[in-house]
Amino acid sequence: MISAGKTLVPALLFLIFLAAPALSMEGLDLGFKATALAGINGLADSDLNPGNGRARLPDKESLLLLKPDMTLVREDWLVSVKPRAEFSLNHYEIRGVSGDNSDGTADIPEFMVRRSLTKDLFLSYGRENLQWGPSFLYSPSNPFFSDNEKKSLVQNPEGKGLLKMVMVHDEAFAASLIYNTDKGAFNESGFEKTLALKLDYSGDTGYGSLVLSQRDHGPERLGAFAGATLTDAVLVYGEGSLQNDGGLSGSLLLGAAYTLESGAGLCLEYLYFEQGRDRNPDFLRENYILVQFLKDDLPGGLDLVSRVTLCLDDGSSRLYSSLSRELGGHMELKTAAMINTGGSHGAFGAFLDYQIQLALEYTY
Repeated sequence: MISAGKTLVPALLFLIFLAAPALSMEGLDLGFKATALAGINGLADSDLNPGNGRARLPDKESLLLLKPDMTLVREDWLVSVKPRAEFSLNHYEIRGVSGDNSDGTADIPEFMVRRSLTKDLFLSYGRENLQWGPSFLYSPSNPFFSDNEKKSLVQNPEGKGLLKMVMVHDEAFAASLIYNTDKGAFNESGFEKTLALKLDYSGDTGYGSLVLSQRDHGPERLGAFAGATLTDAVLVYGEGSLQNDGGLSGSLLLGAAYTLESGAGLCLEYLYFEQGRDRNPDFLRENYILVQFLKDDLPGGLDLVSRVTLCLDDGSSRLYSSLSRELGGHMELKTAAMINTGGSHGAFGAFLDYQIQLALEYTY
């Protein structure tokens, strides 16, 4: 059940969302997305998750997400609120025991209040899922969110508490001071507050950023990413991080994207992920290659995303494909399938052997 304390603020926001058109509030922009998802997970029995006793993943899942999106702009102020109501019904098998679980939650995973102090200086606070960088596979330069939210069939971002001051020097240069005050709605164990300084450059044919960060009880960390347009069809980019935590360690991603005359896109990425103290369950080895193919407007109005992620250390791989199709002006049907090869001791098979998902989204 959903407690009254957890539902009070989201319920008020839902009422505002429904009443706002009648109130004709100037500067208010409203959006709404409802997503229904059903999935089957082929659970792996591995040393990292014996009998599904640690991860406790569902083998069958169904989910309903309701996500209003409200932005209000008044003079020097911008207020953005993204409440979420989530209802789930899952089936579990844990150490040979089966059971069902239903749950409902309501929260505000993302919001932001921003004030323009001058035409070039902005101060904001809120829960944000702050993303940057060009990579698909992983974002090593981001000290707040390494998962770049580009690999999920349904986007359901959760924000951390971020206090930001942004100074825009001109069209090419900007600087940001970012303080991660709390983990917010993000499910993260061992959270530590983090302070970061980010310097950005954007030109006609290229861009780049440096990110210097410091955790409460961690080492200083230097991140960077950059990209360049070589031709109308070819982009190259790189992203990495470096830190001294009882020894120098870091991660590096190199990538290139090519657009064919047909409009289809090809992407190739190489990732070196050094196994330091901050282990990532998504990367249990060090060397990975991603190949991705994207094509919109296939026969039947289908959009295709297909990719292979190969671990060079043990030969295991993750195969993923998704198809989506618009149904009128507001509906979209999506489906995706994923298979991990290499067994439970491979880089990808510690938790899932396969996954199949079907989703229907309504956007207003």
